Amino acid sequence: MRAQYKKLRAAGICTQCGTRPATTARCEQCKAERRAKSEEWKAAGLCGQCGGKRRSGGYKLCKRHVASTAMYRKRNPERARELANSAYQRARGDALKHYGETCSCCGESERLFLAIDHIGNDGAQRRRNNHNDNDARNLRLRGWPSGYQTLCQNCNWGKYLNGGVCPHQN
Repeated sequence: MRAQYKKLRAAGICTQCGTRPATTARCEQCKAERRAKSEEWKAAGLCGQCGGKRRSGGYKLCKRHVASTAMYRKRNPERARELANSAYQRARGDALKHYGETCSCCGESERLFLAIDHIGNDGAQRRRNNHNDNDARNLRLRGWPSGYQTLCQNCNWGKYLNGGVCPHQN
């Protein structure tokens, strides 16, 4: 089976349907079909890879796919780190687009300096109750809730040191 896969891949043929040309393992039509099926499974509370029963404990995959993902990460730590970092950067970019791409206090727009801030100064309490409360991926999963704003690190830190008010606003 693996030899056939490699043969199709080398020939530039879709490994799923075996008929259409493909630049990656699957042709565009097979990729779209697979994405739709995966979304169906996820919506039904099943493993997004195979449609099997999810592993308990908040996992989004079945026991087999959780193990294979962990094994992949162990064998390819650099690539796993790369993928995790790019996923985080995409989520962070989405958060900045939603909450604003400039500091709402001083107008700083350099993305490296920007952070998502709790408007009500309750970030520490929220983190104690709900880990990673303002993590960009978590915010996206929760549908971009209100109560957050974009601040640069200076304004964010100044707000913390000044009792919840940025020194620019004094």
